[in-house]
Amino acid sequence: MGVCPRYVLSFWTFAVKGLVALTILKNDSIPKKGEGLIISCLTSSVEFIGELTITWNYPTKSTATTCFADIHACTGSSIKYRFSADNNGAYATIHSLDRSRDSGTWTCIGSDNLGNNSTVIIVYTLPTGVVFTQAPNASVDLSVTSVKLQCKTASCMYPMASVQWFYQDLSNSTTPVIYTITNSSGTLEACLDQEQIYTSTLDLPLYTTLSDNSDKFVTFSCRIVYLDPSINIMARGQHTIRFAVRVTEAVLQQNNKNVTDTLTVTAGELVTLTCVTATSRPAPTIDWYLGSQKKGSGASLTFIPSDMDHSKTIYCQAYNIDISGTVFSLKPSLFVQVRVTEAVLQQNNENTTDSLTVTSGDSLTLTCVTPPSRPASTIDWYIGSERKGSGASLTFTPSNEDHNKAIYCLAYNINPYQQVSSLKSRLFVKVKVSEVTLAVLGSGTILFYEGYVKMLHCISSPSRPIASIRWWLGNQQLTDNITNTDNTDISGLYVLTSLASIIMTRGNINQTIYCDGYISDQMHPSVSRQHSIDVLYAPDMSVTVPGPAMENTTLTVLCKARGHPDEYTFHPWKQMWGDKVIRSNLHGTPVSNHNTLKLERLSHQDMGTYICSVDNSITGIDGKLEQTGTVDLKVTGAPAVLKEEEFHFTELAGHSIHISIPFYSNPAIESFIFEKNGTRLQNNSRTSMNLSTSFIDSKFYGIPIKLEAAKANLFIQNLTQDDFDNYTLVLRNFLGTKEFRLHLEAAGPPNMVDTFNFIRFTANQLEFHFKPGFNGGRVQTFVIEYKSIVSLDSSWRNSSVTDLKESVITNGSYFVNITQPPPGKYEYRMYSWNDIGRGPHSDVVITVFIPEVPSNSESPELPFAGIAGGISAGIVIILGVVISIFLWRRYQHAKKNEHENDVAGKDKESTRRTRIKDAAVKQDVSRGKEYEGLNFTKAEATQYLQLNDIAMEDNRDPKTRSPESDSYEKLHSYANNEIQMYSLLKIPEASNDSEAKYENTQIIQLD
Repeated sequence: MGVCPRYVLSFWTFAVKGLVALTILKNDSIPKKGEGLIISCLTSSVEFIGELTITWNYPTKSTATTCFADIHACTGSSIKYRFSADNNGAYATIHSLDRSRDSGTWTCIGSDNLGNNSTVIIVYTLPTGVVFTQAPNASVDLSVTSVKLQCKTASCMYPMASVQWFYQDLSNSTTPVIYTITNSSGTLEACLDQEQIYTSTLDLPLYTTLSDNSDKFVTFSCRIVYLDPSINIMARGQHTIRFAVRVTEAVLQQNNKNVTDTLTVTAGELVTLTCVTATSRPAPTIDWYLGSQKKGSGASLTFIPSDMDHSKTIYCQAYNIDISGTVFSLKPSLFVQVRVTEAVLQQNNENTTDSLTVTSGDSLTLTCVTPPSRPASTIDWYIGSERKGSGASLTFTPSNEDHNKAIYCLAYNINPYQQVSSLKSRLFVKVKVSEVTLAVLGSGTILFYEGYVKMLHCISSPSRPIASIRWWLGNQQLTDNITNTDNTDISGLYVLTSLASIIMTRGNINQTIYCDGYISDQMHPSVSRQHSIDVLYAPDMSVTVPGPAMENTTLTVLCKARGHPDEYTFHPWKQMWGDKVIRSNLHGTPVSNHNTLKLERLSHQDMGTYICSVDNSITGIDGKLEQTGTVDLKVTGAPAVLKEEEFHFTELAGHSIHISIPFYSNPAIESFIFEKNGTRLQNNSRTSMNLSTSFIDSKFYGIPIKLEAAKANLFIQNLTQDDFDNYTLVLRNFLGTKEFRLHLEAAGPPNMVDTFNFIRFTANQLEFHFKPGFNGGRVQTFVIEYKSIVSLDSSWRNSSVTDLKESVITNGSYFVNITQPPPGKYEYRMYSWNDIGRGPHSDVVITVFIPEVPSNSESPELPFAGIAGGISAGIVIILGVVISIFLWRRYQHAKKNEHENDVAGKDKESTRRTRIKDAAVKQDVSRGKEYEGLNFTKAEATQYLQLNDIAMEDNRDPKTRSPESDSYEKLHSYANNEIQMYSLLKIPEASNDSEAKYENTQIIQLD
């Protein structure tokens, strides 16, 4: 049994007359089962002197026990309960507390209504201790997981006590902190006497925080809580628990600095903001908002603001345990800076280029245009490296010193080191022309020579760009033949020199000339001094013919000059025909500005261009000092043929001829006729006549010219021998009639010989007979060719004539002897030629046999029959000899004009005949001696001719044929069967020399 705990029962008591308060006191320790207990009932601050009666009521009985303070004694005491008193009050001592008997309300009641007071006694059964029955084995983080702690009493206890949980901060050695359990629970296990074993559970869910929201590592302990603090029944945990920490603050930061009411950002540039929270566990969830739009999550936000974000609020919100605990940062407004990104240089609302043209001395305003920006841009202006001003525009007056410098503006609005520049336009500074000077000595008149270039210089003052200089003649601008040359002065300006090559005419006299200069956009050009013009010019000429120019009359030609100055020198007249000078020293009569030329006894040779020459010491525009005037003169008169000599025409027989006679007729020809031997020709199938015009060769005063004249044309087709005769042309116009004689003669190679026959042998010679064809109008030469038939050499050849007598001509035919060749068989043929060409070979080729003749016998003269017999025997020798007979024919012309029989022509023809006769004596003497016994006599020739005539006659009439004609025909028939045609012997072309010489040739002239 332990010491009785003392309870004091307070009560009220009164001194003699008064109420006394009673107080019940128990002892300091709690009532424990089996231990003692003292209950005190004390008066309050009054000490009792008299009798005091106190009645005790307790759970097991309600017996009044009287206690006397003055004697310190009480009634009703027993072994279990003992009552006592003293001057302070009454006392009840309970020995070995019993729960069933002692538990309940104890009341002390003072007598005489002194008051009462009571107390409740609970009999406690204390546990022997408390133990942890559930705890983590390791550290627990309540921001990650939950935890449950459990402890219980080690023995039975009464009553059910409060279990107190408390923790101790491991980082701080201070007194443990009681942890108020709001969610703890307990379990009971049955014991005796209402006693129980008590279990207490501390449930710490996920995200449990301390009341102060601190972040601590703690250990928990549990204990039984009694009124008596001296009783300490507890269990200390060995685990570590870390509490969650609620996020309580979000702070918006940029670059580690808190953002307050305004956040300045730049459009288009990255911005990173941080949402800084106080220590919290678990980590908070952070969301970012720009205005009402969620922009992202996380501890930081990186975004690119735009101009549209300006004035919007930006903030972060954070929570980590439950969303209801969300905390917000400050909500600053965004001040979105829009950086100036461009600067555009403008003039008159148009963008400038890389070159800006300005004018020195003219004020100019430029504008620097930037796109919308925030804050407003700061703009500075520069020309070259020199700052010229600031602001959105610049007004300045450029000078020449600014030329080629760059002008630009710089703009910024956020960082002065991040300026943007406009295009740097290079200034092209125009400098106006302030003066132009016409470089002329003096200020008076400028003297020109008409038609000649005069160089004038106009010089501009220094300018930029190169000036334009204009030349003015009165109100007319001069644009041709102007050359400009520019030079640069030391200031870089241009000085233009304009060189005008000016040609003035007399019409420019008294006009003014000047120049002006300007550059582009210069409204008022600078003008030079004006000068008047004087023009010197060579004389103008006028030449006139006052009357008609008629043949055999006198005519006056008048020349008049007009120039400046008006002093003249006249020169001799000239007569020209085209570019031919006919006469160059015709003297006129000059008077003042006139010169008169008199022409007497006019003829058509006076026609042409007459030139009057004069000078006044001024060179004309043609570069000549002498100036000329001209007049064309035509003379009228009877027709005139434009050839002085007799007209001779030649053509081949059988051909056609065109005879053209040029003549001049002014007035025009009225009629023309051709006559032949006095008979007028008419147009027919062979003959026609007409007129035509053309340029022909003529002469004026002995000078050859080309004259456009008429032609009288005569056409004759297929000329015959009768057409070769004398003709007359008769021309007639209004003023007279003229006649002109013509002569037509033949000209061509001869025709083929009409006949060619072999006659006989005679003393080393062969005799042939032939009749010439038409000679073509020229002396013709006859050639006899021969060739051997039996020898290897079968070419045609010639042989000399040894003896030639004048041939007998009968009916226009001829006999000719040629030298006989050696014995053999030969072919003969014949042709003729003249100075025009060669005629064809004869159409007869004669075969002749030359027999062998014994050396001691005389060569007989072989009659014609003998020749035939020789041919039959096959021993005839063919001898071919070329005999050239130049047959000269005298032409008998009916001459009606004595000019056609001039002496000179006869002498020329006589000389030619003499030369032909001289050539006829040439012969080969050596070969002639060998055959000189074979002469052809006249009697034999006559016999042959008679035979030939008979044969020809008989051939015409077969009934009258004679035996001789039959023999003759047989001879020729045989000969014709033997004819072989060969190439013609080549002879020289026709030439003016009719004395062609041939080797081994005999030439005979027959009259």
